[in-house]
Amino acid sequence: MPKISDFRIAIKSTIMFTVADYACMHYLYKLMLPYCKEQNDLVLRELKCKKASLHFYKMFFFFWTTYKGFFIFTN
Repeated sequence: MPKISDFRIAIKSTIMFTVADYACMHYLYKLMLPYCKEQNDLVLRELKCKKASLHFYKMFFFFWTTYKGFFIFTN
């Protein structure tokens, strides 16, 4: 039967990914607004910036899980 301490990595990762998701979807979104290619259509600009923020978060998530998985399996 697993102990609570066995889930230490999963709990830390969950907290980190939740904070990273919030940061990408709020702060990175606001940073991208002036640099978005679409400046005339405000609805399209908002959708493109949200999509870019989401894909940046996905990139971070994939990189981090690959990095941690490599070290978990090699040790």
